[in-house]
Amino acid sequence: MTEAPISRRVSIIRQNLSHLLLKMVFFRLLLLKGRVTVRKLRTLTENACAYRRRAETAGASPTVALFDVSNRCNLFCPTCRRSRTDVVDLSGQTAEQTGLGELSLERFVRIIDDLHRDLLLATLYVSGEPLLNSDLGEMVAHAGRRGVATMLSTNGMLLDGAMSERLLDAGLDYLKVAVSGFTQDVYGIYHRGGDIETVLRNLAAFERLRRQLGKRCLVVLDYILFEHNRHQVGDLRRFCREHGIIFSLRYGRVLAGSSLESPPESREHYLPKQRPCDWLWKIMVFCHDARAVPCCQFATCATSPLVMGHGDDEPAGAIWNGPSYRELRRQQARGGRRGLPLCENCFYSGIDFQS
Repeated sequence: MTEAPISRRVSIIRQNLSHLLLKMVFFRLLLLKGRVTVRKLRTLTENACAYRRRAETAGASPTVALFDVSNRCNLFCPTCRRSRTDVVDLSGQTAEQTGLGELSLERFVRIIDDLHRDLLLATLYVSGEPLLNSDLGEMVAHAGRRGVATMLSTNGMLLDGAMSERLLDAGLDYLKVAVSGFTQDVYGIYHRGGDIETVLRNLAAFERLRRQLGKRCLVVLDYILFEHNRHQVGDLRRFCREHGIIFSLRYGRVLAGSSLESPPESREHYLPKQRPCDWLWKIMVFCHDARAVPCCQFATCATSPLVMGHGDDEPAGAIWNGPSYRELRRQQARGGRRGLPLCENCFYSGIDFQS
């Protein structure tokens, strides 16, 4: 084995260990905040066991629910947007432009109220910038009152003092700010329309305010690694150490026709998986219009080929073990991801904090 493959293997192992440690730190925080109950642990275990058995019925609720609280964005990164108003359909199913909008507080409350006894985590982002939803603070607060942990990812441009205080007072458990460079010339290659000085200033101020208020919230800088920004990893690590922020690295995804280059060590990560997708037994995704879909990538479809139900029409718990979910689980239990639109070329696997 040559030196380069060995180096890539070491990088992958280090990456996996880093994300495992981050999950352990987050779980400890949730324990300290009283977000974890025996019932939720039982549901988590039931979902994991149902996946191992390839059962058509999972636990009473997903372990994690993703909410596309806004599929609008103030930036237009090339793997997400063709423009600020044109979302890239990651499913590859349709050329039709998806409609833009925000999840209403009423819809969010209805879903959380149905799932809260068994749901461990509500992740408040999928395909857009969550801080554009004016009800985001109340969503975080309502989930917290119901004992559900909350996590969100943002580009950080709108994370000013007022927004930071609102989120911390609401009880946010996990904040992730995505960046792709330390200087504007590098950062702007991917984060088009953003300003890295504003983002880092906002992030540092959020962590200072968190400490001043004595709030428990994991604050993470999410570095998206490409070949063009590899040389600035050390700069962002140093920034995190100086400000008491957790540094996390993930591999940048490159779509066909892009001039960006993913790091060589990411190639194994992005290889299609053949085994059944455990998201079907663990994770549920709600679009901004309350459609329930099995994967975050289907949320970018104008007309999703797989809609499991609608949060306006039936309880989320009923959708979770309803006929559409049971049929898709049966299909994957029989043949894995083969022959299913999008799924057969998908690399997603497991509950993680990155794509």
